[in-house]
Amino acid sequence: MSKFYLQKRSKKAFTLAEVLITLGIIGVVAALTIPTLMKNYQQVQYVTSLKKAYSQMNQVLQQMAMDNGDDIKTIFGNSTVAGDAISSYYKVVKNCKTNLGGGCFAQFNDNYDGSSGTTYDFDNNAAYYKFITADGIAFELYSFNNNCTTNRGFAAAPDSPTYNSACAEVYIDVNGIKGPNNLGRDVFYYDITSNRTPLLYPKGGFYYSATTNTGTLVDGGSYYWNYHGLDRCSTSGDKRGQFCAGRIIDKSWTMDY
Repeated sequence: MSKFYLQKRSKKAFTLAEVLITLGIIGVVAALTIPTLMKNYQQVQYVTSLKKAYSQMNQVLQQMAMDNGDDIKTIFGNSTVAGDAISSYYKVVKNCKTNLGGGCFAQFNDNYDGSSGTTYDFDNNAAYYKFITADGIAFELYSFNNNCTTNRGFAAAPDSPTYNSACAEVYIDVNGIKGPNNLGRDVFYYDITSNRTPLLYPKGGFYYSATTNTGTLVDGGSYYWNYHGLDRCSTSGDKRGQFCAGRIIDKSWTMDY
């Protein structure tokens, strides 16, 4: 092999400085893009699991109504009776019922981004029924103890919507006790309703007005996530996650906040 050929080959190689600069640029790009990609990936996972949990519980409620003569009202006399009835339709891997400290539902922050807010601990509250299913989704249920007569909607709504007959509230943690445990991120709030047919209805949904009949057919209930353009559950508006379930459904099952 000639000396000329060796010299010619050596001129084609990258220097150590060039390699280090290239690696540095790749590192900077990765540092800027990977967190965003991971956040988007997690959001898709949360929404996919939420949609699955939402669909499954609606099917359970409808089947439960069929099995009880199309009436679920009598099941919601208290949280234990209601929880036992609902959980019996699932493959449950852990059932804490209304026991304290069973580890079936994690403490969670009511701000979706984990910023300063209120922390809730239903695992240590005997009023709530808690269980975890085989797919790792945790449920917490509290019966209103009045056989589905709680009014969470508003009187102006047409045809007496299902939300005028609420039976219980349900919190769904789509990844069990794993973090981040923020309401509106991996924990979501619904009510079980009973009127024309049993179903879940999200807090933050169009008809939601908390415990009063306030709202209009134009702007929705007073607790609607976008009531009068308030843009709740957003970076620029109200960060309380209680409104996020309604927003996600309105946004065609996307987490845009």
